[in-house]
Amino acid sequence: MHTIPTYNEQELLRLTAGGNSQAFARIYEHYRHKTYSYIFDLVKEQSLAEDVFQDVFTKIWEQRASLLRVENFNAYLFTVLKHRALDGLRRLAKEDTIIRELTQTADAANRETEDNLNYRELQKKLHNAIRRLPQQQRLVYTLSREDGLRQEEIAATLNIAPTTVNKHMTRALSFLRKSLLAILLLCTRLTP
Repeated sequence: MHTIPTYNEQELLRLTAGGNSQAFARIYEHYRHKTYSYIFDLVKEQSLAEDVFQDVFTKIWEQRASLLRVENFNAYLFTVLKHRALDGLRRLAKEDTIIRELTQTADAANRETEDNLNYRELQKKLHNAIRRLPQQQRLVYTLSREDGLRQEEIAATLNIAPTTVNKHMTRALSFLRKSLLAILLLCTRLTP
């Protein structure tokens, strides 16, 4: 078993590449705070920042043998973090677009075919998806989307931290995005 030196990055990278988890833990601890802060500043969303952070360090460990070819780990790490964060933002933007399109399509279908049985079925599925949310997520979602409250107002109303509101809203939107994909496909068939 190797003794882990005081922070000598090249030696720690070499040991990590050889599978030494203690060396990897030292690198992780050295970069943990500044990398998380960097990601959060980019994405402005706690759960996405946590996902990117964990994903990048997991990938580094899984592909540790390639660390022997890295000359400037700091530059390498922040480049990987930036790309993963931007990928995450693109994914979220795409998911938000789907929900926006769903809402617009549903509104258009309602105006054009108010008596249409398919539209009522669509609305029923949407409300069922919302009802399946855990209570706190459903409450945060309703206060935000139906009552139009901002994150700080919701936090004050529910007497919880704004970060907790953000967490509940992120999870609710993620669940609804997945649940409503089929409904989006149905909506596109309703419109000419």
